[in-house]
Amino acid sequence: MEGQLPNTKQWVVFYSVYINSKKTVAEGRRINLSKACENPTCVEIGDCCNHLKLPLLLRFVYAFVLHVSLILSSFDSGDDELQR
Repeated sequence: MEGQLPNTKQWVVFYSVYINSKKTVAEGRRINLSKACENPTCVEIGDCCNHLKLPLLLRFVYAFVLHVSLILSSFDSGDDELQR
């Protein structure tokens, strides 16, 4: 399998918000607050997966697109030119 992408169709998708202590359950946190960590990054989660010898595929593109869409959806201006 050297040089090939792994088959990830049945992998579990894990987002940093699942373990972020700054988020509420309503905002997406999925574990107990006492076991959560503050603002985990993809790289930190990847380091943990590597340490535990779990297969890993980071997809930074999704995080960027989500970030941009959140910025755009939260942008509210009364300027009609921006809304065309």
